[in-house]
Amino acid sequence: MNSSKYVIRASIATLAKLGLIDLRMPFPMETIYLLQYSENGCLAKCKFCPQSITNIVDKKFLSRVTWHTISLDKLINSILANRSWIKRICIQSIMKKGFIEEIINVIKYFRFNDIEIPISVATTPISIKYLHILKELGVDHLGIGLDAMSPKVFKEMNKPYTWNIYMDFIKKAIYVFGRKHVTIHLIIGLGETPSETVNLIHRLIRLGANIALFSYTPVKGLMLRLKRPDISYYRAIQILIHYLNEGYSPPDIVYIDNGRLFVKKRIIETILENINEYLKIFLTLGCPYCNRPYYNENPKGPFYNYYSIDHVKNHIPDLKYELLKIKGEQ
Repeated sequence: MNSSKYVIRASIATLAKLGLIDLRMPFPMETIYLLQYSENGCLAKCKFCPQSITNIVDKKFLSRVTWHTISLDKLINSILANRSWIKRICIQSIMKKGFIEEIINVIKYFRFNDIEIPISVATTPISIKYLHILKELGVDHLGIGLDAMSPKVFKEMNKPYTWNIYMDFIKKAIYVFGRKHVTIHLIIGLGETPSETVNLIHRLIRLGANIALFSYTPVKGLMLRLKRPDISYYRAIQILIHYLNEGYSPPDIVYIDNGRLFVKKRIIETILENINEYLKIFLTLGCPYCNRPYYNENPKGPFYNYYSIDHVKNHIPDLKYELLKIKGEQ
């Protein structure tokens, strides 16, 4: 493999943690985050994404994070020098000609250089042949950016392929990688209804998928002009995911009244009375060791996803206030 022709992006926090730039890192981080490079961004036309070829945004952005280019050889040397703390490598793909072949070659080059760190790959639908190749190379978790909560929102957001193709791909991925090794990325705040959100998340968890939750994040230049989602609504979805993973059904956890999502009174009261035991509900969801610091959030808040237990503890008063707003009467 001619590695010199490959350039990849790394998040600014990743570069700082690897010691490649001088930046204060006040948060823990055990995953290095990589993004496939294309000068023009991604060929998909998703309205909410800075990487989309149709959005006039500097392609160094994904969500509110900046991603800087680095040669593959320089990156690998830095990984080898820092592998004592790196628990996972996350590679996020974009749609461009030959993108999956490029990712496979990058992973092969990691392995050739004795980097045996667990790898996650986030991808759009690919053939089952490539799923098997990724698994054989040691990819143990797959991310899928479904993003939308319903076929209607999916179409409105200009997602590539079709809703049915994505759902079929999710099933194939779970078949290849196994239950709880496929993580579906979902974005709150794209115009979905609470009912759509509850039904889809329940369906995906029953299939054996994990959920990685994101909030819609406005970035200057996006085609999409929406407000950030209500933080209390986001908390309700985090609670829903936690209890669905514990084996509960939606009616045991939440209900909808006049278009608003409420969490059952007894659940909120239990959480508030034992808040320190339930802080993990509000942590970043994703692959093992993923905490995506400030991916959706300004460091001043509000914090949709907390990056550590200590981070949540520092904001318990805010959290209690947010939970009281979704406490149901039932």
